Amino acid sequence: MDHREPVTLDPAGHEPFAEAARLRAEGPAVRVTLPGDVTAWYVTRHELLRDLLVDDRVSKDPNLHWPEWINGRHQDGWLRNWIGVTNMLTAYGPDHRRLRKLVSPAFTARRTAAMRPRVERVTRELLDDLAALPPGETVDLRARYAHPLPMRVICELFGVPEEHRPEVARVIDRLMDTTITPAEAMATYQDAQKALAELVELKRSSPADDMTSVLVAGRDEDDAALGEQELLDTLLLIIGAGHETTVNLIGNAVHALLTHPDQFALLRA
Repeated sequence: MDHREPVTLDPAGHEPFAEAARLRAEGPAVRVTLPGDVTAWYVTRHELLRDLLVDDRVSKDPNLHWPEWINGRHQDGWLRNWIGVTNMLTAYGPDHRRLRKLVSPAFTARRTAAMRPRVERVTRELLDDLAALPPGETVDLRARYAHPLPMRVICELFGVPEEHRPEVARVIDRLMDTTITPAEAMATYQDAQKALAELVELKRSSPADDMTSVLVAGRDEDDAALGEQELLDTLLLIIGAGHETTVNLIGNAVHALLTHPDQFALLRA
């Protein structure tokens, strides 16, 4: 057992590569502290991670294999919105395969290719808006481009109506915030469930050519395929992960290019 004090991770991620290097130097598995005084293990070796992933004593379901969670700890904080759900993020084994099979039609090569013109249209619109700004004006690239681009694309893929998108974007952003209080975390979870339940009911009454309609139809045709809460939590995962990861990819890529002018010049050439 490692009796050293846990390493407190930087929730803002100011220097992720340096932090990762320090943790690797500590050993193959290092105790760390997450926001909210949550103690966890940070695995730094591929071989150990592979062994853990196939070990039946370890899983992604906190209700089965995390004693603190089972005993009621941390369930009122930000982690409630990350792991206190029932979707592919917390499922494993047969349940993970079942949920993945239901979602996989959203990401076929055909559907991805069909999205390309819409992605390009949204991209052009956002870049044209930036180009129309007065020269020299400071621009928040995240707010004006990196965030709206993937949010609009994922909302189109899942058929989120225009009037619902601001609320969906708001609650997803709050879900990603690891600094919110327990009261804020619970309110955010309830807001997210309400927004997604409204989307599901809309698609039940007015189905369309989108992935929410596909999931709703699958759930209504076969109760065993997808429970109602699993449906909501799956939408939460896919819409959230489907845009937030791209927001950070764009922002980090632009920052990396601006701080490495030789690479920026290579790209432009």
